[in-house]
Amino acid sequence: MTNFYDIIIIGSGMSGLYSAYNIKKMSPKTSFVILEKHKKQWIGGRTSNEMFYGSEIVTGAGIGRRKKDVLLYKLLKELHIKTYDFTLKPNYANTIHHISDIHKTIDLLKAEYSKHYNSNSKSKKVNVTFKQFAKSVLGEKDYKQFLITTGYTDYENEDSYDTLYNYGMEDNQFQYKAFHVEWREMVLKLAEKIGMSHFKFSNDVSKVSKVSKDYNESKVSNKPCKFQVDTENGIQYYCNKVIVATTISGIRKLLPQYPIYNDIEGQPFLRLYGKFAKKSIPVMKEYVKEHGITVVPGPLQKILRINPDNGIYMISYSDNNNALALKEHLANTKENRDLFISKS
Repeated sequence: MTNFYDIIIIGSGMSGLYSAYNIKKMSPKTSFVILEKHKKQWIGGRTSNEMFYGSEIVTGAGIGRRKKDVLLYKLLKELHIKTYDFTLKPNYANTIHHISDIHKTIDLLKAEYSKHYNSNSKSKKVNVTFKQFAKSVLGEKDYKQFLITTGYTDYENEDSYDTLYNYGMEDNQFQYKAFHVEWREMVLKLAEKIGMSHFKFSNDVSKVSKVSKDYNESKVSNKPCKFQVDTENGIQYYCNKVIVATTISGIRKLLPQYPIYNDIEGQPFLRLYGKFAKKSIPVMKEYVKEHGITVVPGPLQKILRINPDNGIYMISYSDNNNALALKEHLANTKENRDLFISKS
């Protein structure tokens, strides 16, 4: 059977690439293939770098966090990709009239949580989102200020206990060590280490199913296997293990028999880059600080320096409702430019 593998990986984004890299490194005799529904140019998925007015920008993940992204830092070293550390800290626009103390707020919420939902007690309340719990403690006004100060909203509908104890709010107000990542270089080096013979592009997987006992006992196959992977172009692959490294919508499509995936949602996220005129460069440098995220009220959420000498900035770094509000205004038109000026 020519299309039999020990492992089939669905998706050539970072998850799929990292899985394949480790399989080859730890078990070189294991046979595997990566099935990617797009063409070769899509390798790495949304993890990449592009050029914008002569400056390199990121299209997916941003920077690494020195304390938390230990595996990423280790991978860069293994691949001999140069990086550098820097200190990142939040700055706040003068249009934010009240800045919440995130550290004190989280301590307050933890104390209130312990009173009401003792984690060691059977009375611990489940399915209480952070938004529901924090609003009940802080009130509408202070909760809104807390959201603006943190610069993110991706934790709002998560479990309150997980958010309080595992999210890591310290990244949102305290300076921390970060490191630069050359994402595209990393993707290409991973592909090189894996070997292009392990990739099959333009293979959109339509179904993953268990192979029947009758099939394994028949003379059709000289290798017993557990799974059959069907593609839209009619090709069938067989394997003993499947790694589904796709988006949540892809997982739902391929594994409809597992309802747990209906409870997992992706969250809208938006990066928008802009180039400012020469006369605006000194103004932008004054208000958007070096090696930091400038938090602003409104849908832009955060502004970052990219190449300030040439007027290149990430003018919006937003998520959820803010990202959706800007989604239809990304084309470089006068109407949209005026809109972003008014939102600044």
